[in-house]
Amino acid sequence: MFHYEKMFEPYTKDGATLEGSIAWLKKSTGASDKIVDQAIADTMNKLSGGEIFSLPCPCGCGMKNVHTPINHYMLSKAYDLKSQADKTVIDFIKTQQQTLLESQLKQLSNFDKEYAKMRNGTFWNRLKKFVGARYTTWENESK
Repeated sequence: MFHYEKMFEPYTKDGATLEGSIAWLKKSTGASDKIVDQAIADTMNKLSGGEIFSLPCPCGCGMKNVHTPINHYMLSKAYDLKSQADKTVIDFIKTQQQTLLESQLKQLSNFDKEYAKMRNGTFWNRLKKFVGARYTTWENESK
């Protein structure tokens, strides 16, 4: 298990804290805790692998705080994870909508077939013959 506080220590020279960075990250991204946690875990994994986030900030913001590069990396990672999660949800919803639409179209198609069968099928023909025979019989009786 990584000790995040200890790993973040080199970036606290200007008064920044890991808790402050996490709060800023949550506020800036509006992402869920799970996404923020994953972004932090990825950043700490890079730190444990020997990555150094040094000034000037690679994003080109020009900020001179020691913690800016690591915070901006976490921010970009959180945005990437959030956009992947959003895309997954959108794809799932599209799939569900397509399945629902196909199901409804199938039901309508079956209804149309059943209706056509009823209109042109044996029941309708028998009913016409029955009504026609009765009508003919009544007509003959009245004469």
